[in-house]
Amino acid sequence: MRGLLSLGSIVMAVALTACGGAPKQPEAVPDVPEGRVVAVSDSVLRAGVADTVDLGRVREGEKVRTEVTLRNTGDRPFVILNAEASCGCTSTEYDRQPVRPGDEARFAFEFNSAGFAGWQVKTISIRTSLDAKPYRIVLTADVH
Repeated sequence: MRGLLSLGSIVMAVALTACGGAPKQPEAVPDVPEGRVVAVSDSVLRAGVADTVDLGRVREGEKVRTEVTLRNTGDRPFVILNAEASCGCTSTEYDRQPVRPGDEARFAFEFNSAGFAGWQVKTISIRTSLDAKPYRIVLTADVH
């Protein structure tokens, strides 16, 4: 019987080795989706288009940082003049370099959930040199 157990152990070890080893653990999924690319042009700004970024479930007190890429889909360059958040709990970071047609600019932001609970909706208004209307990013989070 001991010989049968040993043979079974060997077969199992060979099978695991042949199949790439022990089962792999699933990779951790980030709380925030990867940054996405959004189109910015004077026609987009005139239309008043907004993008929503769902930060998902956030623990109270946690700071969540993410970014989007602003792609210039228009026919003239633009500069990000300023970015204004609807709440002091949200900070922004961006370059003030001109973005030529077809080029992209990184726009990062961080939501500090300290003192918040439940469903949160925050807005970031991005003003550019293209139009007086801002481009809006709406942040949502479920703080628990």
